[in-house]
This record gives sequence, structure tokens and C-alpha cells, in this order.
Amino acid sequence: MPDLHYSTFFYFSDILLCQYNLQKSFTPGHVFRLSYFINIQIFILQGNFSLQNYTRYENEDTIKSEIYGNRLMKQNTRKTRFPTGITIFILVICLVISASVSSSYFYFITRKGIEDITTATEKYSKTLAEAFTEVAELSYRTRQYRRLQTLFQEKIQANIIDEAFFVKDDGSIIVHSSSERAKELKGNILTEEFHYNIDLILYPLRKGSRDVFFRDYQFSVTEVPYRRDIRKFLKEYIYPGIDVRGWLVNRAVYINKKPMGTVNLLIRKDSIYSLIETTFKESKYLLILMSSASLLFSILTGIFINIRYRQIARRHEPLPGEEVTGIIPEPDYASSPEDQPVIAGNITPSHVTVVYEEKGSNQAEQGIKDAIPVAAGKR
Repeated sequence: MPDLHYSTFFYFSDILLCQYNLQKSFTPGHVFRLSYFINIQIFILQGNFSLQNYTRYENEDTIKSEIYGNRLMKQNTRKTRFPTGITIFILVICLVISASVSSSYFYFITRKGIEDITTATEKYSKTLAEAFTEVAELSYRTRQYRRLQTLFQEKIQANIIDEAFFVKDDGSIIVHSSSERAKELKGNILTEEFHYNIDLILYPLRKGSRDVFFRDYQFSVTEVPYRRDIRKFLKEYIYPGIDVRGWLVNRAVYINKKPMGTVNLLIRKDSIYSLIETTFKESKYLLILMSSASLLFSILTGIFINIRYRQIARRHEPLPGEEVTGIIPEPDYASSPEDQPVIAGNITPSHVTVVYEEKGSNQAEQGIKDAIPVAAGKR
């Protein structure tokens, strides 16, 4: 660009020098029009300015377009990153829902199962207690206890009850479901008071009631298969009787309308413990399954959102070779008039007229009129 300015300066100086020499060579008072050759040279000079100015502004627009295009592509690149935040948020929400569902499943299924087991156990155990009491009354009258012992053993083998015995009011054993166990007790349950609670066992007799009693009963020789913290949680939220190992079902035996002993059935709560363990495993598997599904769902959702972002960004990013319009600010020509591009297409150069004054004339000035061609109609 500096070479163009210097060459233009010297070229313009040559034209002015030519005009000055022609002025001296003609007679005073004549008006001479320069040749078309000079006008053509001036026109070429003016067109050269226009071409260079147009090329310069076109290059500036191209540079600005490239800069804006790169900036736009960077913005689009930033927008089309994988939505990690959204994916993690969806994953956390799904995990919370999964934990709530599995916990609710464990809570409601376990409570309903324990309630069903307790109700069913109470129902059939009371029926057995009534039947065993009638057989015990008949056996005591006839002193034939073989049938009663057989019934006890059958129910134990069917896992309906765990232990059954018929005792008098002094604790002596009349019939026991296990002959070996009766020998260990030496014929009286008072031998092991920690295992056999005599107050609960003889409660129907001392009360004088013919009803069947169903209540929790603690086996002293067995423990609840849970840690203390787990038992506390289960007792507070799931089953209040979790720390009691079994049930006691008993009824008084009357002979001649007088109570003389009780028939007792001991049932362990193994079915409840099995239900809790089974439901806990099912809840754990449900949590694992739902957590895996939540992870897969959150990833697929993130991929879908990322694809949608890319499609939207692809619609708005400029095509290769396409100019970005409407965003790049136009140059301020008003602030620098000399930088305004000159368009030579609509300019028609006019003839330059040189006026010479006579030597010795009273006019002190002599000048050159219209040394630079201007557009027609704007002189």
C-alpha cells in the first residue's frame, strides 16, 4: 500500500508539470483544452484509487468474516459438549427414585408378610391347641397318652410347631413331643426355668379360663439372627416383636370341671425371619436393577440431548465459503472521509480547462481551473 501512494504522488506530479509547461508555451488570453490523453491518465489514476480501496475493504470484510466464523464455531463447539451436568442430575433423581421404590417395597411387603404370617399362625395354632386339649382330657381320663404324643410328633415333622407338651399345675410333664427332651428335663419343666417360663405356661390354669392364649414367647437358648442396630431398626419400623424369638399357644385342661394342667405349643418365628431376609434380598436386587436402568437412562438422555444440540448448532453455523452477514459492523466512513471507497463506475471525467492571463495584466493571480476531473453534474 505505501508503494501505491508514492507512485501515485510522482505520477500526479508529472501531470501537473506537463500542464505548467503547456501554459508557458501558448499565447496569453487563449483558452486551451488539454488532450484526451491527459484526461485518460487522470481517469486511470482515479480508478486505481477506487480499485485499491475496494480491494482493501473487501479484504477487511473477509478477515472479519473469518474471525466471526471461527468465533461462531468455537461457540457452537462449546454448546455441543456432552451435557454432563444434566446427565448427573437425571442420574441422581433416578437413583433417589430407585432407592425410594426399593425401600417402599421392603417396608410394605415385609409388614404385610409379617402380618399375614402372624394371623395365619395364630389361626391354625389356636385350632391345634383346642384339638390337643380335647385329646389330652380324654387321654388323662383313660391314661392313654400314646395318641396325644403321636399328634405332637406329626405336627412337628410337618414344621407346623416346634415343641409341644402337656404338664400339670406343678410343672410335671405328662406328655412331651420328644421323649429325649423329657428325659433331659427329668420329667419337670421347672428344671430349666430360663427356657420354660412357668408363669406363662400355667397362665390359663391360674386364670381359670377355657380360652386359647396366643402370645410372644422368648426362647432363652436361642438368639435373634440380627445385630442390635438392625433389631432396633426393624423393631421401630417393621415389626415390634422382632426381638422375641417365638410364640406360645396354650389352653387349660379341665377334668371334672376343674383345671388340672395346660397343653402348650411353642412355635419359633423362623418364618418371619426368612421373610425379612428374602424381602431384603429382593429389595436389594430391585435397587441394583433400577440403579442400572437409571444409569442407562441418564446416559441415553444425555446422548439424545447432545445430538439435539449438535443438530441445532449445525443449522446455525455458517456454510463453507458463505459470508456472515448482518452481524459484522460496517466501517465508519464518516469518521475518516479519506478512507471512503471511490467507485469509478458512475463517474464521467470532464475536460480540464486551463485559463492563462496576459503578461502584465492587473490580475495578481493565475490559476488552473478544474485540474482534477470530477463527476459530471457535480462541478
